[in-house]
Amino acid sequence: KLLPELKLVPGFALDLTTVDPDDGMPWDFDNPRKREKAMRLLREQCPMLLVGSPMCTAFSTWQRINDKIRDPETCAQEKRRALVHLSFCVDLYREQLRAGRYFLHEHPAYASSWQTEVMEKLMAEEGVVRVTCDQCQYGIEDLEGSPIKKPTSFLTNSIEIAGQLDKRCFGKIGKCSRTAGGMHRQCRGQVARLAAVYHFKLCRAILV
Repeated sequence: KLLPELKLVPGFALDLTTVDPDDGMPWDFDNPRKREKAMRLLREQCPMLLVGSPMCTAFSTWQRINDKIRDPETCAQEKRRALVHLSFCVDLYREQLRAGRYFLHEHPAYASSWQTEVMEKLMAEEGVVRVTCDQCQYGIEDLEGSPIKKPTSFLTNSIEIAGQLDKRCFGKIGKCSRTAGGMHRQCRGQVARLAAVYHFKLCRAILV
């Protein structure tokens, strides 16, 4: 709706913020039935581009620090749950690859998920590339207008999309190199929650 000039066909969004119209329940991929249904939906609608951003908290650098003072079994359970979601997304991406369509996967640049076996195998696929950007270069900022750097990596089989998502910040000592300048805010707490929402400029870069 915000980019009518692109003449895009509306797609579907499946996560905890959207509900399955058949039962009114969120698309919770802890539930294997929801995973199966999502795969069927993908095969029926055949979207040209599938964007995936599975839960990343269990793989984040901040979480690795916090885990040192948390219950080991709780941490292990959270990691297993996150790995289920990650593996499911990879299954969806492979469906796109087999059909000759595109996928785009996003996770923090320094997340440990990039070192998992399932991601390493996907990254080794022919035509699949990984690029990294700093989201401050795509407009992300806190409520006061300070830039949020948030280094983010994307994995995709679209060379064109990859070329749009490789902008890095070259500012030093916390300064941002964006036109408006400013000092980077640390991406944690409320700032991290704000940064979880894609900025319009990032969405436009992906679609254009």
